[in-house]
Amino acid sequence: MLPASDGVVTLRPFATADRRLILEGRDDESARWLGPGSADPAPTACIEADGAVVGWIDADLAPAWLHAGETNIGYSIFPAPRGNGYAARAVRVLAVELTEQGLRRALLVIDVENHASIGVARAAGARIIEHSATQEFPTSIVYAMELAGARRPPTYASPDGRSH
Repeated sequence: MLPASDGVVTLRPFATADRRLILEGRDDESARWLGPGSADPAPTACIEADGAVVGWIDADLAPAWLHAGETNIGYSIFPAPRGNGYAARAVRVLAVELTEQGLRRALLVIDVENHASIGVARAAGARIIEHSATQEFPTSIVYAMELAGARRPPTYASPDGRSH
């Protein structure tokens, strides 16, 4: 189903060649909230803006605390492009793709001190819920996005004539 775009960010499938970018994009801030990360990352998609990879996003169906039809979304924006709204846009674009795959709800598990990520969840349209995952993540808030309402943004042509 990828690539997919909202006209500002594009999600494209992760490729093995992207591993170096993801590893180099880690910093103290990403380690604080996401841990050290895998030495062999393979997220669902890379997030691109203005033709450059600015981060990654992942939809994980494996956690035992998920219910049928749910996925856990994780994401990271590299240090330099942070603060431009790319993460929230990427979550919304991925939500449309997940809806088309038949999923009904996406969860975002966020540490209560991670104010930037809480802002992402809110900007993406997620709402705080009660969920069993809070026992596993005692310092986290669980946000949920109901995917049934996710809609693909309209396509438009950029000045260079490409469709977005």
